[in-house]
Amino acid sequence: MKILVARQIDSQLAESGLGEQVTYRPELAEQSESALRRTLLESVPDALLVGRRLPEPSSLRAWLSKAQRTVRIVAKRRAGAL
Repeated sequence: MKILVARQIDSQLAESGLGEQVTYRPELAEQSESALRRTLLESVPDALLVGRRLPEPSSLRAWLSKAQRTVRIVAKRRAGAL
């Protein structure tokens, strides 16, 4: 399963080695919607891990259309480390 992590996570977890199926791009949490959409369409992950800001519906539709399979989104909704 390919996972795109588009938010900051605990530094110990990030430094421990996330594996080759995990792409860690914390800067996407602060970048434009078009940067996130471009990354989703280039990498076509099976799952997306985001903070509080969910992708716009048009980005989600484009990702789902390109993936042509079930995709998952995990969003952080309250305070606390992940």
